[in-house]
Amino acid sequence: MRFNKAIGDFCCVSLFILTSLLAGCATYSPAERGELTPADILKGKEAVVSSESCEFRVVILKDRDLAKRYVGIDPAESSMIPVFMRIANSGNRLIKLDASGSSLLTAAGEPFQSLTIDEAIEKAMRSDAEVVGWGIAFGTVGAIVSASNTASTNKSLEEDYHKKSFKPNLINTESSGEGLVFFHVPPEKQEFINAAVIQLLDPTSNETKKVTVRF
Repeated sequence: MRFNKAIGDFCCVSLFILTSLLAGCATYSPAERGELTPADILKGKEAVVSSESCEFRVVILKDRDLAKRYVGIDPAESSMIPVFMRIANSGNRLIKLDASGSSLLTAAGEPFQSLTIDEAIEKAMRSDAEVVGWGIAFGTVGAIVSASNTASTNKSLEEDYHKKSFKPNLINTESSGEGLVFFHVPPEKQEFINAAVIQLLDPTSNETKKVTVRF
């Protein structure tokens, strides 16, 4: 009886340790991944263009370490490049960022369109920002831990991405907007990206204008 109790106690302790270790490895941590601030990203890295009574400051996060530290992804693995933008409106009219009409360009002029924030979140979850495979690796215990922590991971990732996405889309006079816009770019094309085409919408006339920022 004592032997069986000792075995039982050992299994409980082992299960607790395993669960704790897995839980620790499973969590997407915006606090750690987001240790960089927008000012840090812009400092010494941005491309700057003045056009349409606006100033555009743009940083392309195709560097793996930079993207990992800010949004927890490897651009090549996720086939997605985050781009940080800050748009300051010094004109006398409202402007709106039309992210769906914006794109990244290769040196040869090949365009790659933007993603909605929900599409970007889904791509991140399918790549290295999501915990996968524990059910196979650790059996039933792993499946339980994986299910609970994947839900937590996904919620944290969604909150972090929404927080860091570009806003507000509608920029008043003497105001600015800033944040991330995500673009789908296959890994083999990412090194050739050298420009962002930002589409602006005039809410009063519905006219669109494009501004190209080269890196």
